[in-house]
Amino acid sequence: MFIQEIIGAFTGQNQRDRRRAAIVGTVSGLLGGALIGGTLGLLFAPKSGEEMREDISDAAAKGYNTVKDKATEVSDKVSSKVSETYSQFKDNVDEGKREARRKAREARRHARNVGETVDVATDIIGEEVEEAVEDVKA
Repeated sequence: MFIQEIIGAFTGQNQRDRRRAAIVGTVSGLLGGALIGGTLGLLFAPKSGEEMREDISDAAAKGYNTVKDKATEVSDKVSSKVSETYSQFKDNVDEGKREARRKAREARRHARNVGETVDVATDIIGEEVEEAVEDVKA
């Protein structure tokens, strides 16, 4: 757990988690307060039982619709963020692949150059050895 907290501090995840918890708490508090306040207001209003039940039903439907709309809004935002993050990750992976290919081509080019240098050096050394052999024989 301690290591996760350290990693979270470096990545900013701790702040995002606290911010998210604060937003959820605030929204929950507002919705709960509105629901309780509306219900208490209806219960203490001087109305007939039928009117009261109708008002409570309307308030419950309104609360349901509000929660449903907020859930849809949050879902859309999360979906959009996930899609954006995936796209960004995919772009980074693609860039990494391109860079790896470029480095591999560069390494092959250097290897060919080294091979050519070795071939030339081998020819030169071979010629010098042949000359030395000829000098020794003479």
